[in-house]
Amino acid sequence: STSTTTTTCPVEIGELYVRWQYTPVYVVEGETATVTVVRDPKSTYTGPFKVGYSLSPGNATSPEDYTNATGEVFFNDGIDSVNINISTNYAGGITIDGTNLSISKLETTEIFYANLTNARATDSDGNSTFPATCVPEYFITDASPSGILSSSSPVVKIPVAILDRFETDTV
Repeated sequence: STSTTTTTCPVEIGELYVRWQYTPVYVVEGETATVTVVRDPKSTYTGPFKVGYSLSPGNATSPEDYTNATGEVFFNDGIDSVNINISTNYAGGITIDGTNLSISKLETTEIFYANLTNARATDSDGNSTFPATCVPEYFITDASPSGILSSSSPVVKIPVAILDRFETDTV
């Protein structure tokens, strides 16, 4: 038995444009940050695709401030957004005049990055079954609002801000 790989594109299947949510991404330490990856409405390709992601430090570092993660998000037919959930860490506290103040090291806002890479069309099982050139995949960014080809290997860096948690005991 032999197997063949398709080397030509199926019928015209469109272009894929991927972006992240437009609102700022921030979280209070100890809570979960959510980065939403979106199939942009100008996409003419509506089929399944994957986008790779990883986290990288800014002035926030792993594992002290957030739990490092890498992976892929999968969009099935007709799905227009998928969330990447990122755990942030909370520890610390001080006591002033007998009052417990839970403040994690009195830090300023800290930043780390969620990085998007390698957007690519797939079949419904998440496998690439046709040449990558069949569906041009683009990332939309502030620097490239009309899109930058995923095949050019850009890394889309999304800043995630961690704000200090401030709590006091009930008086």
